[in-house]
Amino acid sequence: MLNKTVTISALVVLLSVSAMARGNHGQEGNGHNKKNNQVEVVELNDVQKEGLFLMVEEEKMARDVYRQFSTIWGTKIFSNIANSEQKHMESVEKLANNYDLDLPVTMESEGIYENKVIQSLYNDLLARGSSSLTDALEVGVALEETDITDLENLLEEDNPADIEKTFGNLLGASFNHLNTFNRQLSK
Repeated sequence: MLNKTVTISALVVLLSVSAMARGNHGQEGNGHNKKNNQVEVVELNDVQKEGLFLMVEEEKMARDVYRQFSTIWGTKIFSNIANSEQKHMESVEKLANNYDLDLPVTMESEGIYENKVIQSLYNDLLARGSSSLTDALEVGVALEETDITDLENLLEEDNPADIEKTFGNLLGASFNHLNTFNRQLSK
């Protein structure tokens, strides 16, 4: 599991290093400009775009995993957090739409992802959490820890204010989900 966490985090770091090597330190898209009382959406750099794509699929993956565990284990914790992940996914989708980014074509298909690392992680987490409720709760912990690491890495970038706010909100929610799973495991 640690290897999968490191893989997603490494993806974010690689994207960051790649953008820095090209000289894109957030200079292209560091906020919204107001012109005649209208909000003009600025162009995002490649790292910011990849961050949105990563987060929308990662939130979708969490939702899909928790929906499956809700069906398998019949516990409310998974259905409640799956509903929360749906809202997180929608908030990142809204950002992507605000920046005229085309979302992955797999967004409507549960359990299918454009990002191959996320697809592999989904398959592994689902298999692991299907063997026992304790394993499913541990998968929840691992998933939220991965989400936290990725969000913290993305928040180190120079992002527009709306992305910073959304990612900050997602980070807080992931800490809440992590605490919820840890409380269940300690019972």
